Amino acid sequence: MSAILLVEDNQAIRELIGMMLDDEGLRVIEAGSGHQALTHAHGALPDLVITDWTLPDLSGVDLVRRLRATLRPKTPILVLSGALDASSAVEVGATAYLPKPFEPDELIGCVRRLLAQG
Repeated sequence: MSAILLVEDNQAIRELIGMMLDDEGLRVIEAGSGHQALTHAHGALPDLVITDWTLPDLSGVDLVRRLRATLRPKTPILVLSGALDASSAVEVGATAYLPKPFEPDELIGCVRRLLAQG
């Protein structure tokens, strides 16, 4: 079973995405902040990280760079945000970008593609 680290400071959104991933048979490790995500990433070594770009304690740039230094080299990082263009996320080390709002099928399709690549 693949492990997904889900980083989202909005609890309602985090729970909704977590349920969608759980329904797909994926193990979800939830983090409500960037620092919490780094702690989980170090201990759990997830197969995929899904993160919001705007967090209260770390910028998206800082989080992605620090995750890259912590995770296995090929671990995909998917950035979700309504405030960022795709090239910016990828330039700092993210594997993919999905703009908010998104359809559940879009997210699940992207997750499946990224897990297949890893």
